Amino acid sequence: MSADGAWTLVESHFGLGWVPSADIARADAGLRRTWEIGHYVAMTKDNQSAIDDQGRFLFRVGVGQILPLCSRGADHYRVWVAVADENRGAHLKEISLPLQAVVRKPLAFTMNHIAGVINQFMGQPYGWGGLYGNRDCSSTLKDLFVPFGIWLPRNSFHQAHGVGKFVPFEDLSTKDKTRKILVEGSPLLPLLWSPGHIALYLGEYAGQPMVFHNLWGIRTRDGWGREGRKVIGHAAITGVHPGAELCQFDPTYGDLLNRIEGMALLVSPDSGQQPLPDR
Repeated sequence: MSADGAWTLVESHFGLGWVPSADIARADAGLRRTWEIGHYVAMTKDNQSAIDDQGRFLFRVGVGQILPLCSRGADHYRVWVAVADENRGAHLKEISLPLQAVVRKPLAFTMNHIAGVINQFMGQPYGWGGLYGNRDCSSTLKDLFVPFGIWLPRNSFHQAHGVGKFVPFEDLSTKDKTRKILVEGSPLLPLLWSPGHIALYLGEYAGQPMVFHNLWGIRTRDGWGREGRKVIGHAAITGVHPGAELCQFDPTYGDLLNRIEGMALLVSPDSGQQPLPDR
């Protein structure tokens, strides 16, 4: 806490930073025990309103959040949320969330379920480091895997090198990189990493790897050699050469595949595990 008590240093799985002390509510041991019951639901819809039983808006909830489960009704789950009292003490409030927006955690890792969560992110604006409450490349993938009970670190480097097996692409040509991704990567499980960026490998289309990622833009270079950007600024499904059709495309620094330095396999290729087909 700062000397005047106005600010509190907060560390979480998501980040570290100073928060106004007036925005913090302190949880006692009883609340923490209730919160750690081990039975949870996970959000599968984004930008949902948490509303109490008196119809008062509390805050927004979305994909990437988990909440302790109380019970299930015909069309809703009853869950605990934490709210602050007038003395900045945290206490629990029971609210309802519709079944269409939340699932019992973990959600089965099937093709349709993964596609459903990805669809929540499509077109969402890019926000470096969470700027304006938006996601960047690594927070998009982190939140994507939460409903399935798969935890990823916040930073793209640690996602690639701290989870699963990292397969380096050192000294490989773009043709060899393509072959390695297609041969060794099971769709929806490998993360493709370049310094400062990360994407999820979806599978093959027309002989090329396809990826889901949240990206800011594509480097360009004009006839005078001046560097520029073609801004995309949102989550999208692309190939590994996004922007190659641009007349000022920079194949050296603007090509995603050229910059990819490795692949993180979330599941060992020898395990035989892969997303389940939907029946």
